[in-house]
Amino acid sequence: MKGMFDGWTEAHVINAMVRQGRGVVPEALWGSVEPVDPVVLVLPWPPSENHRTTPIGWGKKILTVETKAYRVTVKEKIGIQHRGYAPLSGPLHVVIEFHQADKRRRDVQNLSKDLLDVLTEMHVYSDDSQIDWLEHKRFRDCTQPYIQLTIARLT
Repeated sequence: MKGMFDGWTEAHVINAMVRQGRGVVPEALWGSVEPVDPVVLVLPWPPSENHRTTPIGWGKKILTVETKAYRVTVKEKIGIQHRGYAPLSGPLHVVIEFHQADKRRRDVQNLSKDLLDVLTEMHVYSDDSQIDWLEHKRFRDCTQPYIQLTIARLT
């Protein structure tokens, strides 16, 4: 019996998944070669930190629907931008640039927590412990809010 993807190249599979709205590439299809240049990812601005979780009683909190939807969107964007590569290995330098639309005060470390977890889930790198140098940069009053991550190996 022939498999569903017999005769398809990896590019065919990726394009089909993107057309179906499933931008995330399964780990089984990822290549075994790490990117040579730094990985640059451009991601949408996250929902407000004040509305990240909602209490459900007994001191427990769960992620809101808005936060879950944002995480799915980020995973799709990472899957499209980082597709075909193996997870980065060794010590890493991560620069997170926050391009925000206003001058509000925000804790950039809280904004970066979810992003770093999603990067691990999407196998951009194997574990958070690989990050030896983490930089945060903030740019205020941008016309279009977004987050740009640059991930490079330390030599």
